[in-house]
Amino acid sequence: MQELREIISKSLGVRKIHEICRIVESDSEAREQIFDLFADANARVASNAAWVATHLSSEALTSLQMRQNELITLCMGAADNVTLQRLLLNLLERQMFTFDTLRTDFLDFCFEQMMSASATLGVRSLCVKIAYRLCSTADELMSELAQYTDILMQTELQPGLLGAVMNVRKKMPKHFQNWK
Repeated sequence: MQELREIISKSLGVRKIHEICRIVESDSEAREQIFDLFADANARVASNAAWVATHLSSEALTSLQMRQNELITLCMGAADNVTLQRLLLNLLERQMFTFDTLRTDFLDFCFEQMMSASATLGVRSLCVKIAYRLCSTADELMSELAQYTDILMQTELQPGLLGAVMNVRKKMPKHFQNWK
C-alpha cells in the first residue's frame, strides 16, 4: 500500500490516473488499497484516491457498494476537504440505494447541503441527485423532497443547480410536481 500511497501523494494528471486505473482494475488488492486511502489523514492522498476511483469502470466499483456506509460517513465528515466530499458524492451517486439500507442522517445531510448557499455548486447538485435516489424508495420521502425542490425553485439558482433540480422534478411522480 505504501507504494500506491506514494504514487497518489503527488500531483496527478489524467494520463497517470488512467495508468493507475489499469493497475487497480486488474488487481482487487490494489483496488481495496485505493478505497482505504479515501480515509487517509493527508488531504491530497485522500482526494487523489477518490479522484482515481471516479475514473474506474462500473465493474471495478461494484466492491465499493459493500463499503457504502463507510463512504457515507467519510463524505459527511469531509466538510474541511470539499474536493474529497464532492468526489465521494460522485461515487455515491453511482451506487444503489434501498429503503432497507437508507441512512436518514445521510438524507438529512443531502437536504442540508442542497439548500445551503455556502455549499459548492458541485456538492449541491450531487446532493439533489442523491436525495432523489434516496427519496424514490418511499412516497413520504418523495413528498419531502418535493417540498425542498419547491423552496429551491423560488430562489435564484446557478444554471448547474437549476438543471439538477429541474431534472429531478421531471422524474418525480406527477402528483409531486407542484410547479410554482
